[in-house]
Amino acid sequence: MTHPLERWFLYFAIYSFIGWVYESILCSVAGKKLVNRGFLNGPVCPIYGTGAVVVVFALSSLADEPVLLFLTSAVLTTTLEYLTSWL
Repeated sequence: MTHPLERWFLYFAIYSFIGWVYESILCSVAGKKLVNRGFLNGPVCPIYGTGAVVVVFALSSLADEPVLLFLTSAVLTTTLEYLTSWL
């Protein structure tokens, strides 16, 4: 059994990588050339990992209500992205 801190770190790392892949593919297709959307060394976008960890941590109690979970997580992650861009 893994330690809870290890699990949160894995969520962060996996979703940071998946977010980088998603955003790089989306921007590469739209721009018709290869685009690396990460700002760090390596294939990660930490905002996606942070958003995933926040959603899993804060909204796990809504697992029984998928529509409410989706809407709440959309608002939460949009707010996180906005605040990050503002800072």
